[in-house]
Amino acid sequence: MALAYFNRDDFQIGAWKKPKNWFEHSKPGSWTFIDKSTKAALYGLSLALLVVLVAIVAPNIPSLENMAYYYVILGGVALVALLMEGTNRKYPIAAIGFGKKDALIGNIVIGASFALIFIGITGFASQLNILDMSTINSIATIFVLVFVASFFEEAFYSGVLAPTLAEKTGIVASILITGVIFMLGHGLAYGWALIPLIIAFAFREIATTIVLYRKSWIGVFVAHAIINTLSVFTFVIFAR
Repeated sequence: MALAYFNRDDFQIGAWKKPKNWFEHSKPGSWTFIDKSTKAALYGLSLALLVVLVAIVAPNIPSLENMAYYYVILGGVALVALLMEGTNRKYPIAAIGFGKKDALIGNIVIGASFALIFIGITGFASQLNILDMSTINSIATIFVLVFVASFFEEAFYSGVLAPTLAEKTGIVASILITGVIFMLGHGLAYGWALIPLIIAFAFREIATTIVLYRKSWIGVFVAHAIINTLSVFTFVIFAR
């Protein structure tokens, strides 16, 4: 946080600027922010992860097959939406990418700070704590849980859903609705334990706020990956 504050000019950290549609819709395309400087990296990484899931993970690791195809669907939808909006803003959706190249370091610092503060407040009571120990049994599993899950969940929820709702319903409604949908999605995927659901909702509320403020989801992806990583290792240590 100190690094972000004292270097806020270099990191392009400032006040929330327009559009200011807090409670109302805005014109089509106003919430699409896919910067040319990071567009290729966004599309390339998304496509590479989809290929890994389809060609390597799903056919070779039976325990991860359902999870792999779930993230293929989620990531595929996100990639198509990002490609559509990155090509032409005329479509009735909105999309946010990695943000400007010059602001990447600032976004990553903000994301890492958010993750460490969030963990400090909530501990490690995430959805990963209700997984069966037998599901965390390989590097491939950890890779999917930590990197792939974080990336494609943020690609969908932060990259497509949040900006689309911000454009159609306003910023405040987008933050609230995205949190509810994210919480319900985690309930369907991991079970309906109350505390993890509340924490998932709280995470998404803050994450969506950061995404709409920064016009980038690279930071919350970093935060998501850090939280999942520490949750996995903490769960493995205490489950033994």
